[in-house]
Amino acid sequence: MGDRDAMGRLVHPFLRPSLKHRRFHCFSTATDAFYGARNQYVNDTLVDPGVINGTLILELKDWQSNAIATLVFGILAQEVEMMIALGTCTPIHANVEVWTEAHRAEYVVYANETYCAGGLGYFGRSGVYVSHSLVVDGANRTKRAQIFNADFYRDYAANEDLIRSLPVSQLWNNSKYYPPAQNKACVDGRLGCKNNCSKSLACTKREAAGKECLVIMMMKANYDVGMVQAIMSNNDVPAYFCFLGYTNMLAYVVEAEKNGTPVAFYHYEPDTFFFDHAKKFDRIFLPRATPEEVALNTFSFGELGYGNATTNPLSVDFPSMRLDKYASMLLQVTQPIGNFLNQFSLVELNLNQLLNGYEVVMQMNPPAPDPIFTTACTWIEQNYDTWRAWIDRLPLCDFNQHVKYTISNCDGDNDEDSSANHTITFAWHAPDPDDPTQPYECDGGIHTLPNPLTTSRSCAWLRANPTTWANWISTKPQCDFTFEEYSITECTATATRNILFSWKLPKPDAPTESMECSGGVKLSDNLELPCDYMPASAAGYIVIVVFAVILIIVHIAATAFVYICRKRPIIKRLQYEFLLLMIVGGILMCLSVIVYGGEPTPFLCGARPTFLALGFTMIFGSLVVKSMRVYRVFTSTAMKRVVLSMGTMLKVLSVFFAVDIMILIVWFAADFPKPTTLTSAMVELHGGTIGSKVCRSSSFIFSALLIFWKAIVLGMGIYLSFLIRHLSSDFQESIWIFGSSMVVLGGSLLIMPMAYLADLQAVTFYIFMAVTLLICTSLVTIMMLLPKVRRLNEQATSSQTDGTKQSTQTGGRVVNARRSVPYSAHTSTGAGASMHERSDITHTQTNAQ
Repeated sequence: MGDRDAMGRLVHPFLRPSLKHRRFHCFSTATDAFYGARNQYVNDTLVDPGVINGTLILELKDWQSNAIATLVFGILAQEVEMMIALGTCTPIHANVEVWTEAHRAEYVVYANETYCAGGLGYFGRSGVYVSHSLVVDGANRTKRAQIFNADFYRDYAANEDLIRSLPVSQLWNNSKYYPPAQNKACVDGRLGCKNNCSKSLACTKREAAGKECLVIMMMKANYDVGMVQAIMSNNDVPAYFCFLGYTNMLAYVVEAEKNGTPVAFYHYEPDTFFFDHAKKFDRIFLPRATPEEVALNTFSFGELGYGNATTNPLSVDFPSMRLDKYASMLLQVTQPIGNFLNQFSLVELNLNQLLNGYEVVMQMNPPAPDPIFTTACTWIEQNYDTWRAWIDRLPLCDFNQHVKYTISNCDGDNDEDSSANHTITFAWHAPDPDDPTQPYECDGGIHTLPNPLTTSRSCAWLRANPTTWANWISTKPQCDFTFEEYSITECTATATRNILFSWKLPKPDAPTESMECSGGVKLSDNLELPCDYMPASAAGYIVIVVFAVILIIVHIAATAFVYICRKRPIIKRLQYEFLLLMIVGGILMCLSVIVYGGEPTPFLCGARPTFLALGFTMIFGSLVVKSMRVYRVFTSTAMKRVVLSMGTMLKVLSVFFAVDIMILIVWFAADFPKPTTLTSAMVELHGGTIGSKVCRSSSFIFSALLIFWKAIVLGMGIYLSFLIRHLSSDFQESIWIFGSSMVVLGGSLLIMPMAYLADLQAVTFYIFMAVTLLICTSLVTIMMLLPKVRRLNEQATSSQTDGTKQSTQTGGRVVNARRSVPYSAHTSTGAGASMHERSDITHTQTNAQ
């Protein structure tokens, strides 16, 4: 039974043990007066209402054809479709056998809540039946001079032998059945009844002639209301219609048949009565029914009183009535049970098989616990080819409808990837409770679960594109650049970094091939890029550091030299304190070159502008103050005392430092230039980005403010040095101050455009900036110190020469008055020093003349 067709479906999907678990639901919101499947009573008290929501509720009547058809449907619904079926409750979901014509008025009331699901398949038909023995006896010419047809209506109107064969007195004299114990079969005054009997006008006339009428046994007045009475009356049959009730009437008929007493009675088919008493009774043929004549039926009798004519014109036979299936509108949207009800069909042969089977079951010894269920179950077992057509096959298993998936490392609705790769595992939306690897609500198609799918796509992409990756289950996608990834190495000693490409999911045994795609593009070649900063291990950085360290050592030696010679007139009158500050500034500039290399860190990001700003101010600020001092002395009136103390000059310089420090403090407090990774797209990375680590503030305002301030200081210095550039060559510092200013200006004009206008690689810019700073620092130091050293050397040589001449002419007692005049009176700084400088300048100019 496990064979499958070309679509992967089971060839015989219903030939298997009954389902143990519910497959489909029949949802209902009704709870009032409602008892679901598996309800339990204890001592006539409901202790468990059972399963209500999800229970399929079928109306079960007390006649066999309805009960058996309902059980056939219910068994299939429960064991094949696996609905919970047959709860005892009201309202109900469906009734599989409805005599629509008899209950049309009732169904009209609920037309908005119910629908007709089509005919059941077999038809129902009421009629008047007569003992078969009377039919045979009436046709026997040896017994009767005038034969009659007891199974034909016309003889009932005129044949005396036939009428006398069914006398009403036979009933009235039988006290066992008449009057009925429960006198409610037909109350007096209804349908022309009197003492549970009504009669035709023909009967009234016959009795007036002193003759006895025949009797037709009836069940209840509400069965086919007025039809038997009207048909017989309108065909002039002299008859009584006596109502004994359903059970009593059947008992009377059976007893009469056993006693050999002919009997005529009302009944309907299908019913097991005719299988219990097969070939014992024949249906009386009445005038052929036409729809037009049947439609004249008013469902009334006795309108003019007991024994009088009827206004109901019906005079033809009972019509064949299609037995319908009625259901709640809920089943139209509840599948597959709705389609199952629509297609459920029992033709007359099927019904006969069921009713005959019921008779067999009823004769079992020991008796069956539930004959109706046993009959229905036995028929289902023997008629697979019939009922298999009623039940829709399960739909083909579809990935989108019947398979659910779980993506590993994607928690809830969070699209943040917690893992580089994800594995998609699959399960059935409704797995077989006994075998989760098999579907429970579909068959065929993809009847086996896909293997887990491992992919490098992100959670967000996988959730947004299920139809795309679903195709990858059977066919790998073509490789493109989205399936590869890259990693960037740290900067190496060659000041380069490598971009290494690899597949996101490489094959373990072949890393150059992808495990999640095939064909398409090949793996990209690795790339080599320059570093985004000067690495500390690079040879160029090491050379620059060595050069900077050498300059630092030279500056330290120069500091020692200036300090040692601080009392020498050449050094002293030029105020050695500012020379020391300039030398320290040179050291800071060398240190700034060192800290501008290496990977950015918070310390380096703060140290770089600090060393550069303070070093610049120490060098150029000192030049500005010295220029201002020379300018004041040079431009004052001849021989006028000019006072420009050291304290005043340091205050001016401290203002420069204060502005620097204030800008740096506010900058670092408000927007510290922390290490930041800037990303930029590269064509070679196919839409990917590469990061560059730099020291960066969120705003350029503080850098611009610091540059602007330095530009002001630089402008002041250049202007003052320009004014004093033409002092006598005997006053050497003026020209060197101007030269130093030009060096600083030139260095600034070289570095600033390269930093903010040119797009240079980080390593190239660092080398250019470092070399420029070191050269400019070296030139400024040389210009400010080398002339002093040369003058000291010349002075020492001149002093030795003058001393030799004096010893020869005066015996060492004549003093060079011209040289001794400026230096003989003062040894301190401040006003005296300024006056000495002024006297020296004036004296020098006089000699020049």
